[in-house]
Amino acid sequence: MAIVAILVEGELDHIFYEHYIRRVMGGQRVGHEVLPEPIRELLEEARRVRFDVLKLEDRLLVLVRCGGFEAMRALLGLLLRHRDELVREGLCDVILVSD
Repeated sequence: MAIVAILVEGELDHIFYEHYIRRVMGGQRVGHEVLPEPIRELLEEARRVRFDVLKLEDRLLVLVRCGGFEAMRALLGLLLRHRDELVREGLCDVILVSD
């Protein structure tokens, strides 16, 4: 199953996109345990990050609230440093949402 990480800056962005994905696009919230372990552990260990996992058709969307632009930049750097392992585990896209 393909995994898409959507990194948003703040709480309002997180709420907006979660509701949009669930109500307009028909996505369903699922638990963190559906993510492959390396992806889940990386996100759980990242500081100041909260994330939800949504299933939309044949994809898992990981909606990540980063807590600001600098934290988003730091998380993107972390994802890039581990990109080979994350791609092997199914991560196919990273989308950045920022003002």
